[in-house]
Amino acid sequence: MENTRLLLATREGIATASLTARLGEAFTLRHCAFDADLPDRVRQLRPGILLLRVAELDEQLAETIEALRREDGLDSMKIVVLSDDTADAATRIRLHEQGVAQIIAAGIDAAELCAWLTVLSRFRADSEVEELKRQFRSLITHETSTPLNAISSYASMIAAEPDLPEASREMIAAVREASLLMEEKIARVLMLSELSSETAWEQHPVYSNDIMSSLEQKLASLAPGRREDVTFRRNTETCFTASFELLRVAAWSLLENALRYSPQGTVVEVEDRVEGAEYVLAVSDQGPGIEVERLNTLFAEFSVDNILHHQKGLGIGLSLSRRIVELHQGRITADNNPGGGACFCLRLPC
Repeated sequence: MENTRLLLATREGIATASLTARLGEAFTLRHCAFDADLPDRVRQLRPGILLLRVAELDEQLAETIEALRREDGLDSMKIVVLSDDTADAATRIRLHEQGVAQIIAAGIDAAELCAWLTVLSRFRADSEVEELKRQFRSLITHETSTPLNAISSYASMIAAEPDLPEASREMIAAVREASLLMEEKIARVLMLSELSSETAWEQHPVYSNDIMSSLEQKLASLAPGRREDVTFRRNTETCFTASFELLRVAAWSLLENALRYSPQGTVVEVEDRVEGAEYVLAVSDQGPGIEVERLNTLFAEFSVDNILHHQKGLGIGLSLSRRIVELHQGRITADNNPGGGACFCLRLPC
C-alpha cells in the first residue's frame, strides 16, 4: 500500500492495548492521546488514516475534526471514528459532512476493523484521483502526439515522391491512414477519461445542419474510400443548446461503427429529423445486425461482450457516444432494421 501510516488517538480512560497490538500488525502505527495537542501530532505525522477512539460523539470531537479539515495538506487523510456511542442521526450526518469517512461501533471485531481500514487505505481522495487523471491525460498526449505526427508527416513526404512504385505508394497510404486512426483512438480514450471526471464543457447554440456537415467532412478525410457508400438525408434544420465538439464526436462514432460492420458497396444512411421534443440523428447500415442478447451491452466500456465480439475494436466509440449524449440529457438507442442491418439513434432534447 502506498500509505499505511495510521495514527490512533485515544480519549483518556479508554483501554486500547489489544486494539493497538492488532492494528500494529497491519499498519505503521502511532498512538497518542486525544487532547489539545492532537492537531500538532497530525500535522507532524500526516497519517494516511486517523482513527479516533472515543466514548461518545460530542462537541469537542466535532470541533477537532473541523479544525483538522481546515489544515492544508491533510485533504487525503481518512478520518475514522470508533465510538462506544454512535449517537443520533443528526450528529452522525454532521460528522460525515465534516469529512469523517466512517463512524464505527467500538464493539467491532479487531480483525474486521483491520480489514476495513486496509481497504480504506487503498482509496485516494477525489482531488488526488482527479490530479492523477489530469497527469495521465497530459502524459499520454505528450508521449504519443510527437511520434504519430512524425509517422504521418514522413509518410506524406514519401508518398509525394514522383518515382515511387504504385505498390509502395499504397503501403505508405496505409501507414498514414493507420497513424491517423491511432490518433483518433487515443483522442477517444482521453476524452472518455475526461468525461468521467465530469468536466464542464461549454455549450452554445448548435444547428443540426452543422452536425451533418461535420460528418461529411470527416468522412472525406478519414474514410475517403467509403464516401460513395454513405447517403445523407437532411429532414430538419433545428437549433439546440449543446457542445458542438462533443456531439460531432458522438455522431462520427455512430457512422464509423456502421462503416466498420457494413460490407463494401452497401449503403449506410445518415438521417436527421425531429420527433416530438427530440432531435434524432439516425445511422442505419446493411451489415449483419445486432444479436438480441447483445443489445443491452453494446454501450458498456471495455465489457467482456465488446472484447469478444468487436474484433475491430473494443467499443470505445459507442461508450463515448453514450456518455456524451447522457451529458446532454439525451439518450442513445440501438436496434435491428426490419430488412436487415442495424440502426443507431442519437436523441437529444431540442
